[in-house]
Amino acid sequence: MANAVLAGMLLSDGFGWGRTLNDKSVKIFTSLLLTGSTLIAIWAEANPIQLIIMAQATTVLGVPLIAIVLLLLGNNKKVLGRRMNGWFMNVIAGLAALWLLYLSVNQLLTFFE
Repeated sequence: MANAVLAGMLLSDGFGWGRTLNDKSVKIFTSLLLTGSTLIAIWAEANPIQLIIMAQATTVLGVPLIAIVLLLLGNNKKVLGRRMNGWFMNVIAGLAALWLLYLSVNQLLTFFE
């Protein structure tokens, strides 16, 4: 439930239509996401516990992408101006992104075992 609400807020904010729980667009996106995920669960006829485990495992796959985007944004002068990352922060963030990529690849490989 919390992930659907967060996703609804992010989608709505990304389109520039609203960013709070009181905004109608956030409620619409959240409702659509919950309805869609419910229909997928019904269609899959799978054990709900297995679906939750699969959903949590797949979030690991998107995390490296988020880390890389944050690293790129942290080095974008148009976005941060003089507050851009320094070399030390880039090293730490780069190592973190590589670690997340490693974890993601390992998770992906376990799907195919």
